[in-house]
Amino acid sequence: MHSLKQLETKQIGFRMPTYLVEEIDELTKGFDINRSTFIVEAIRRALKEQKDIEILF
Repeated sequence: MHSLKQLETKQIGFRMPTYLVEEIDELTKGFDINRSTFIVEAIRRALKEQKDIEILF
């Protein structure tokens, strides 16, 4: 469980290839999420997967 402090958001900026932005926009178009939500969820899943792998070894 995360504390309220941990759930605060922080705006960051980074560069991403145009084709990836277009793919994200295409995928999110049919759902009720925006680009930021998609990226946050993708990072969250990648971090969890990495932690799960580390536990195995």
